[in-house]
Amino acid sequence: MKSLRQKTLWQFLLCTAGIMLLATPVFYLLTKHFYAEDIIDVLESMRSGTPVPPLDLEQDIMIGVMLQYALIFIVLSVSFLLMMQMIARKTWSPFYDTLHKLEHYNIEQDESLKFAPVKIKEFAQLNEVASKLISKDKESFVAQKHFIENASHEMQTPIAVLKGKLDLLLQEELTEKQSQLVSEMYSVTGRLSRLDKNLLLLAKIDNKQYERKEIIDVYKFIEERMAMFADIKNDRDINLVKIGAGDCEVKANSILLESLINNLVVNAIRHSKKDGTINVFVGNNEASVTNEAINGKLDEENLFKRFVNNQDESRGNGLGLAIAKAVCDYHGWKIKYTFNNSLHSFSVIFG
Repeated sequence: MKSLRQKTLWQFLLCTAGIMLLATPVFYLLTKHFYAEDIIDVLESMRSGTPVPPLDLEQDIMIGVMLQYALIFIVLSVSFLLMMQMIARKTWSPFYDTLHKLEHYNIEQDESLKFAPVKIKEFAQLNEVASKLISKDKESFVAQKHFIENASHEMQTPIAVLKGKLDLLLQEELTEKQSQLVSEMYSVTGRLSRLDKNLLLLAKIDNKQYERKEIIDVYKFIEERMAMFADIKNDRDINLVKIGAGDCEVKANSILLESLINNLVVNAIRHSKKDGTINVFVGNNEASVTNEAINGKLDEENLFKRFVNNQDESRGNGLGLAIAKAVCDYHGWKIKYTFNNSLHSFSVIFG
């Protein structure tokens, strides 16, 4: 296995030697025209005893030397250019292949990253180091996913027990202050239960446990679930609007699609004015949820990050939009946020 320096040097020498061989006839013709003819005339004059004819030997030597220097410069330049082309096309191709694979690698995918075998020492070391780093990151990522999933499973039982105990306690005769404290604890337990379910859902999405998919009419799917939002809409009007005559059918997992719609609508409820209107639009290959803003534009940079958007007044857990983004990524959809005329809008582009 050669180093990059050795391979480059050998390529340059081979290119130069090859072009010099090709240029040999040109050197021969220059030498013959500018040097050999005059020297032959002088030798023949000396042998025959005739006077030496007038010659321009000095001028020919100067012109010949300059032409030969120019030819050598051209040969070396062409050698260098050919060498650079060869290096860009062949020598550095394993490096660009490695760079391309690293750029498009997704740690959430199950497939391990494999590099093509190379014969250059530095590139082989680069691939080896990159493989080790990716392997360690992959192990850490898998361990983190398993920890979240296992922790969520383990939390379900104590949360259920705690909620049961609080239910029994609420049935007892309590003072007003005690009743208020128990109600607050019950509310916190509910938030903890939702957080646990959301973490478990994200873990299952990451582990690709929702492989079953079916063809779903998005408009009918949302229409059948509009009643679910009745208990949480809090005096807000939720309208389902169909745009255009075309149907919006997608191939999706129904559980994940329902979670996506729920999280977008609940997010709109939490960030809209009271007595406001929330519109759910379904069009050709697209669905969007729009609501009137309370505090202006949301932070687009951190919008879909986990736990970043948690706000005390919304009583959320900062995972709703992260789950929506995870569902879209899982199906290969695109989700985008826009803010126009004091309206928040989240659009999902299917396919």
